[in-house]
Amino acid sequence: MAQVNSGKDSGTLIVFEGLSGSGKSENIKKLQTHLDAMPMKNAVMEWNSNKLIRRIVRVLQNKKLLTSNIYSLLQWMGFLVYYITKIKPLLRKKYIVIADRYAFTGLVRDAVNGGSLFIGKRIWPLIRKPNLIFF
Repeated sequence: MAQVNSGKDSGTLIVFEGLSGSGKSENIKKLQTHLDAMPMKNAVMEWNSNKLIRRIVRVLQNKKLLTSNIYSLLQWMGFLVYYITKIKPLLRKKYIVIADRYAFTGLVRDAVNGGSLFIGKRIWPLIRKPNLIFF
């Protein structure tokens, strides 16, 4: 699925989504090797829950206060930090950004965990849509 983006974030965003073990990392490495040989400015970004959010989740779990909606809120906060501090600046510098997971992960996570889709649906219009997505 290709989508043309214009505006301030004029780099290229390529997203790899899928289950763990589906070959995302292997294909990302192959793509990055190919881009490096050209040479093209590129960076691989991996969305992992940040350490602070993981600690908060653990505390809430231990106190039996963690719900699907609280978990969703915390994970979306982590995504926004990841997007604003890592992905967006590279796109502004015209990098090819290869994302190992993106907002689709959060949307699916919320649906599967029974969490509200409210937060994800509000964040979706605010973020850059990928130029290319591999599932």
